Amino acid sequence: VYKRQVIYNTVRHAEHFSWDELASFMDRLVETDVALKSSGSDPKLLMERLLVESCKAGESVQRPGGSGS
Repeated sequence: VYKRQVIYNTVRHAEHFSWDELASFMDRLVETDVALKSSGSDPKLLMERLLVESCKAGESVQRPGGSGS
């Protein structure tokens, strides 16, 4: 039951993003995954960078019902 809920929530939230936004985020995920496995960089720093970049990318997107600020 838990897995179905996770999938349901993922699909429900994905509807708020364009295909381009989702593809861009997937690209960042793959880049981070490769860096985690091969670069020897601090994993915490890599994950923080992924989070910050993803949030910054979403700042400029107008959402339905949002204030646009």
